[in-house]
Amino acid sequence: MSGLFSIFVFMSQLSDLLIDWYSENKRILPWRDTQDPYPIWLSEIILQQTQVKQGLPYFNRFMAAFPTVQALAEAPEETVLKQWQGLGYYSRARNLHAAAKCVCERHGGRFPDTYEAVRALPGIGDYTAAAILSFAFRQPFPVIDGNVFRVVSRINGMTEPVDTPACRAKIKAFLDRQIDRRRPDLFNQAMMEWGALLCLPGKSAPCLQNPELCFYHKHCRALRDGLVEQLPVKKAKKAVRERYLHYYYVARPDGLYLRRRQANDIWKGLFDLPCIETASAEAPLPGLKRVKQYTHLLTHQRLHLFFYEAPRQLPPQLDTDGCFPVAPEHWADYAVPKVIEKFLDFLREKHR
Repeated sequence: MSGLFSIFVFMSQLSDLLIDWYSENKRILPWRDTQDPYPIWLSEIILQQTQVKQGLPYFNRFMAAFPTVQALAEAPEETVLKQWQGLGYYSRARNLHAAAKCVCERHGGRFPDTYEAVRALPGIGDYTAAAILSFAFRQPFPVIDGNVFRVVSRINGMTEPVDTPACRAKIKAFLDRQIDRRRPDLFNQAMMEWGALLCLPGKSAPCLQNPELCFYHKHCRALRDGLVEQLPVKKAKKAVRERYLHYYYVARPDGLYLRRRQANDIWKGLFDLPCIETASAEAPLPGLKRVKQYTHLLTHQRLHLFFYEAPRQLPPQLDTDGCFPVAPEHWADYAVPKVIEKFLDFLREKHR
């Protein structure tokens, strides 16, 4: 009983210890130390699938281009996608734009402060809604990202997969009990920072080399039971889908045609070249020179991109509906996927 009592006593002090650690070790980031929901929301959307180091320049760029939610709402979608270019997961940018319009049209340009209203905005799930309400309005919603899942699974020694509804519910219930209701914003930021800076994945966890580097080491069940490297447990990953995209252009500087991707598929709303997708790497139109190829990884897809040079005109077998010629000096005006931008850079060098 005394062991359980000591854990309970410690857990009652967790918020104070955690926030003290955070105040001394937190990273200085522009969306912190503010209660303006717009930059908080923007940062959360950017960081959904992006590390801070990569996302920070995009955040600064977005804030410069669209300093208010009204400015974002009024911008053309193509301009928003162009600012997003290179971040990937472009549905985030489209939803960001759509949500900005909703804030202006439904809420008079003021970000809503209730869970139901925030959750109803495009592209905002449970995690992002909790983050906005916690950081901007200091409401006691626990913010649960991948870092927090890792921390909670380790300190509780949870050996069941964290990416199951049952385990996620347990983690949320745990955090509902632990969150500092006086300072929910600091508690949530500290939990996320704990996972980002200290409770690192696998063999990177500093406690494996020196347990005293973590303020919680005396009470962490994963450390006690030798499970730090194994936790959190996740379900088997979804199989990666292989896709083969064959792109075509004409062998002259003005022979590049672009099209806007409309289908509900990867890169919707961005521009790429006339394309044929096949089930293999074999060229669908024999006789044309393959000048470049790339492999591009998405979450559950591996894209194999092949680029072919046609001597005088695009092949008649190619579907060119919606395609239009673009001169080299205007290539940069269009929002394209990062891998297509890489090919355009190759063409620029080739035609110099």
